[in-house]
Amino acid sequence: MLRYFYEKLKDLFVIAAGSLFELMLEKSQISFPVGRVQFLYMYPLTFEEFLQAQGEERLLEAYRATPVKSFAVSKLFEWFHRYTMIGGMPEIVRHYSESKDVPSLKADYESLLTSYLDDADKYARNPSYAIPVKVKSGQTGALRSLHMFVNDSKHPYAVRLYEGGYAITDSRTPEGKPYKLINLPYFLSGRIRNYLDLLIT
Repeated sequence: MLRYFYEKLKDLFVIAAGSLFELMLEKSQISFPVGRVQFLYMYPLTFEEFLQAQGEERLLEAYRATPVKSFAVSKLFEWFHRYTMIGGMPEIVRHYSESKDVPSLKADYESLLTSYLDDADKYARNPSYAIPVKVKSGQTGALRSLHMFVNDSKHPYAVRLYEGGYAITDSRTPEGKPYKLINLPYFLSGRIRNYLDLLIT
């Protein structure tokens, strides 16, 4: 039906939106004529976008450096903790940018939670090339679950996100498979691909 809006009412802009819209299209096997429909995908703000929204340009520059400079690590941890508390939903980030008051965001969170509860029909995608990633709350700890995925993977790379500095270590699973472990401060979770590219290429 969307094509007829384009053909008959070109001055009318039509937006079909919803978190389950893509799922409905897949289940219904609906096809679109080429050039008639444009797809735009929206996601929560990344940590990088969150810093930009808060006007932290100098910190953003330090974050984008690969590898990250050691002098910026503590400040980036501080802001990442704030980001994980507030989240990346655009409206909530906008309100926080204006008020700098977390308790005032309660109504926004309650509205968001209601939407989530009404939106339970989710689907999963199977990546063709998966990198095992382990998240640790501290700086030390066992990597048993990570090793399980490393043993099953077809490449020698894995990532650990933790409360520590950037480092690449040559490691080995208990079963004897060698692999390279990329250790990243967890505020760099949004830049894992950059660090993989740095190592692999």
